[in-house]
Amino acid sequence: AALRLASSGRGARSARLESELELEPVVHELLERYGPVLEELRGVGDVEVLHSFSMTPAAEELYRVLVSYGRRARLTPHYHMPSGAELCLALYTTAEEHTIREKVVAAARRCRRVLHIGVGTDPVTAPIYVLILVRHLELELAGAKA
Repeated sequence: AALRLASSGRGARSARLESELELEPVVHELLERYGPVLEELRGVGDVEVLHSFSMTPAAEELYRVLVSYGRRARLTPHYHMPSGAELCLALYTTAEEHTIREKVVAAARRCRRVLHIGVGTDPVTAPIYVLILVRHLELELAGAKA
């Protein structure tokens, strides 16, 4: 509804964004696709999060969650080289993959393991999907702590 109010017409991008924001059918697919990544994140104590520009808010929230549950975490934006960690996680949209590719190659040399969450949706909605995953991870970590 907000997208309809924000756009002057019913363009293709507006319609696509509106359909992408219907989250119920997407949550299951996200967990199915990225569940193994979340599982690995749960088990490591040292994480470096490499992220593209549009993924900055999601990366910052992931950092907050990891640190609040006792993990060492670092944020590395796409314009910096990774320093290395037990696990490097690359967060990006497929539209921005070219901006982070060089850093992922460097991470492969500096990190024990490199995982990817490359979201193939519009850069406007992609961080929302990653935030759903981060919230799921937070709930899992809270349950493990209890």
